[in-house]
Amino acid sequence: MTRTTTFSIVAVLVLGLAAWYFFGGDTPELPLTASAPALPAEQQFIDLAGRLGAISFDTSIFDDPRFMLLTSIATPIVPVSQGREDPFAPLGV
Repeated sequence: MTRTTTFSIVAVLVLGLAAWYFFGGDTPELPLTASAPALPAEQQFIDLAGRLGAISFDTSIFDDPRFMLLTSIATPIVPVSQGREDPFAPLGV
């Protein structure tokens, strides 16, 4: 047998095994809906998430004069010059 024939046979076998692995088998598919009863922790999370959806915030604090007097204390970032384009190149290049 030549190398090409051996390679072709191995390639066909690998592709056949991959197809059997991905498309074959008797694994039952799980439903996409949550029809099974939830665990107590899951149910507690679902209930809490439902209650959090109804929360609203009073944004009138942003109209308060005391809030309007606040100033930013952010430090401006001064741009610095970049280094060499290629730090691993020999010096003088």
